[in-house]
Amino acid sequence: MLNQCQDDNIILDKQINKWREQDLERSDMAKNLKLAIVTAKGMGHAMKDVTPETFLDRQHLETLAALYEILKDYLLKDLRFEKHPSLINLLTEDETIEDFGGIS
Repeated sequence: MLNQCQDDNIILDKQINKWREQDLERSDMAKNLKLAIVTAKGMGHAMKDVTPETFLDRQHLETLAALYEILKDYLLKDLRFEKHPSLINLLTEDETIEDFGGIS
C-alpha cells in the first residue's frame, strides 16, 4: 500500500510540474504577444480589443480581424494612383478617387 501511495505521489508531482511548465510557457507567450500587439499599435494598426489572451484562448474572429488589419496595411502601404495609374480602371462609373479612401 505504501508503494502505491508513493507511485501516486510521483505521478501527481509529475503532473503538477507539467502544469507549471505549461503556465510558464503561456506566460512567456503572453509577454511576447503583448510586445507584438504594442508594436503593431505603435505602427498605426487598428488593434481594437486585442489582448494576448485573444490569441492564447484561440478567439478566432478577433485573431483573424487583427491579422487582417496588419496584412491590409502592409499590402496597401505602397498602393498609390501615382505609382499605379491603372488602378483608375477599377473605379465604377459612380465612384471618385476619394471613394477609394486612403489610396490617392
